[in-house]
Amino acid sequence: MINSRITKTAGLLATLLATVVLGTSTVLAAPTINQYKITTSGATPTNIVEGPSGNLWFTEQSTNKIGKITPSGTVTEYTVPTASSGPTGIALGSDGNIWFTEENTGKVGVFDIATSTFHEYLLGAATFPVGITSGPSNDLWVVEQDGLAVAQVNTSGSVVNTYSTNYGGNYIAEGPSGNLWITAGTHIIKMTPTGTETDYKITGTSPSAVGNITVGSNSNLWFADSTDNTIDEVTTSGTFTSFAVPTASSSPQFVVKGPDGNIWFTENTGNNVGSVTTSGTFATYSIPTASSAPLGITAGPSNTLWFVESAAAANQVGEVTGISVPATTTSSTTSSTSSSSTSAPNTGYGKPRQISSTIFVLGLLGGLAVLGGSGLLVKRALSTRR
Repeated sequence: MINSRITKTAGLLATLLATVVLGTSTVLAAPTINQYKITTSGATPTNIVEGPSGNLWFTEQSTNKIGKITPSGTVTEYTVPTASSGPTGIALGSDGNIWFTEENTGKVGVFDIATSTFHEYLLGAATFPVGITSGPSNDLWVVEQDGLAVAQVNTSGSVVNTYSTNYGGNYIAEGPSGNLWITAGTHIIKMTPTGTETDYKITGTSPSAVGNITVGSNSNLWFADSTDNTIDEVTTSGTFTSFAVPTASSSPQFVVKGPDGNIWFTENTGNNVGSVTTSGTFATYSIPTASSAPLGITAGPSNTLWFVESAAAANQVGEVTGISVPATTTSSTTSSTSSSSTSAPNTGYGKPRQISSTIFVLGLLGGLAVLGGSGLLVKRALSTRR
């Protein structure tokens, strides 16, 4: 167990967002990124999810472990029984336990939190399971990349159904109307709970959706196109809109809806954590450790975001705090289940601080455009495409 906290400010200056509100402007400070070392070196953490009691759980692909980190930064690791299993995807099951995929063994595993024990279930030796999510019927839904299928697995570990797909998928999420949405390289797949598949071709120059997919505050689906360097939106009827990430060749891969309602993402080679509004305005924040190769990202307790840094030299879990949540957001205190991460609880982070209208007017007269250190604000909507 380790509790090593490295706190650094994500930007050199506070990011100022000036908005006219009854003669005043609202000033929002830039988020802060904290980092926590993983006990075992060379772990290659890949994906992360919030579990009960606000703890975060992540997969360690190279060291064959499942890790847990508390909101205060204490790390505990648990070794998967099957050697060299390659744990990759991770999800909180409806049973309150932590489910994950084993790429190298064709299995799904579950860590029983109450008993600290593992159980593993075979999907098929040549299936190469990657993404996993809790979905319709309170079951787990698993993408079999090599098996060209999606498996429906109940919390007893039994395969209820296996539905064939036209493309080898990567990650999966439940979307509106209970449908499943899957990233599949050049395509996005929509699948009904009974296995009916609709494929939508991503219309970028050389699309590559290798990371996950998430539901945005506008009920559309969002994902990262790592090759085209865009964050993409797709409606439930298959209309795409792309937004260019400000950092060149940043290889964005993983996304999540943040407590502020924006889409947050990691830049695997850009070494940033960023956000984009549903209208395409970006903010990016540099990760303190250079070349950290961030991957999975998830919403956590108390308006935080958590992500993993997969590079061997980094080998950390990152936390983003101080995210500005709209003052109009009202919600109860964060609960101990993963559903709390999507409710955008307002615990005081991001309560706007008012400054005088005189300062605001002077800013306008000076043509003030504020760039908060690495919190660069840009809007680069490319186009809407079908």
